[in-house]
Amino acid sequence: MSTKAVFSGDDYRQKSQGLAALLGDERFALPFSELHVQAAPRIFAVFEDEVLRRRLRATGEQATRSWEEIFTVNVVDRLREP
Repeated sequence: MSTKAVFSGDDYRQKSQGLAALLGDERFALPFSELHVQAAPRIFAVFEDEVLRRRLRATGEQATRSWEEIFTVNVVDRLREP
C-alpha cells in the first residue's frame, strides 16, 4: 500500500506519511502540488467516511492510552523516585 497524505511542502511529507500509515488511509498523504481536480471527490469523501471515523476514534483512544502509559512510566514514576 502506498502511503501518501494531503500536505503542502516537504516539511510535512514525513508527518503526512506517518499519519496515513497509522490510519491505514492513503488519502492523508496526498501532496497538494500533485493533485488534480479529478481527485477532489476522493479526498472530500474522507468527511463522509464512517468506517474511517470509527477507526479514527479507536486509534485516537488507543494512542491516548499508550501516551499516558509511556508518560507515567518515563516521567511521573521517575519524579516519585527518591
